Amino acid sequence: MKIRAFAIVSFLLLYAAHVKAQQSTFSDRVYLKNGSVMVGKILYYQPNDTLQMQLESTLIIHFAPNDVKKVKMTELAQGKTSRAERPYAFKERGMYDALSFNVNLGRSTVSHLGFGFQNVIGYQFNRLVGTGLGIGYDAYYLNNGESNVLSIFGEYRGYLSKRNTAEYWTFAAGYGQPMGIKNDNLTNLKGSFMLQPTIGYRFGASSRYNFFADL
Repeated sequence: MKIRAFAIVSFLLLYAAHVKAQQSTFSDRVYLKNGSVMVGKILYYQPNDTLQMQLESTLIIHFAPNDVKKVKMTELAQGKTSRAERPYAFKERGMYDALSFNVNLGRSTVSHLGFGFQNVIGYQFNRLVGTGLGIGYDAYYLNNGESNVLSIFGEYRGYLSKRNTAEYWTFAAGYGQPMGIKNDNLTNLKGSFMLQPTIGYRFGASSRYNFFADL
């Protein structure tokens, strides 16, 4: 009798462990753009490629990269969950519109602080090469009169890696015309040729909106 009871308890413990292992195995989640959430075990996943998932029913299904919103995968070895990066959907070819805001730092006898913005509309031929035309407005010497510069320029830009967070560069050249001068010491300023190289990071790889920061 005791042997039979021991066997039953052992069986129940083994079955519970098996169920728990199955639950932990099939705990990956795929969030689709249509609002559906699929739970199972991810067999293969690479950004911008087809995702393969096995459901608890042993059925294997495939998802196109355009259908996947985000992926939450389980690290079974550590018993922790981590959210994978969103699929890489950055438009490496096509029209782009880049709006940026900047802080202008200058110094004569004292430090000066200014601000500005630029907007560029262009065409990205591939990930490494894009060209555009832009307009910018910069204000300097806010604490001691004002000198505002309106600029028109052309731009080259490129992204150095195919990742959600990617390094990028720009090189702009154009003409800047001072306007609205209120500082008596700046009355002789004239328009001039201007250059602006930058290097920075793009945060995100969405097909619609992304944020970036550069120096």
